[in-house]
This record gives sequence, structure tokens and C-alpha cells, in this order.
Amino acid sequence: MNLYHGSIVEVRNPKIMASKSRGLDFGNGFYTTTNKEQALTFLKFSTLGSKAIICSYSISGN
Repeated sequence: MNLYHGSIVEVRNPKIMASKSRGLDFGNGFYTTTNKEQALTFLKFSTLGSKAIICSYSISGN
């Protein structure tokens, strides 16, 4: 599966950590999407004129 993350910095190796929150959406976290176009859309709202970068990650399920 391919995942995409939009940012103003390249994130080569994101850390996957257990959350201590109550499972609320849009809290602290590292957000990805399987849809590259969606990641591009989110960048338009978050970069504020900075250089936009789409990071991609390939993961395999077990």
C-alpha cells in the first residue's frame, strides 16, 4: 500500500508511536492518505506559500 503525506519538509522515516489521546480525529499525529491528489489538496491549505513536498511511503500488511 502506498501512503502520502504533504508537508513543507521531507519526512523520510516517520516514527509510529501509540497515541495517549482518546482517539479523537485531527489531534496530535502524523497524517497520511492513500490518495496522492488528496495530499496535494491539503497542502494548498497548510503550506502558506512555502515549498510543498509530497512524501510517499510504501508499507506492507501482515
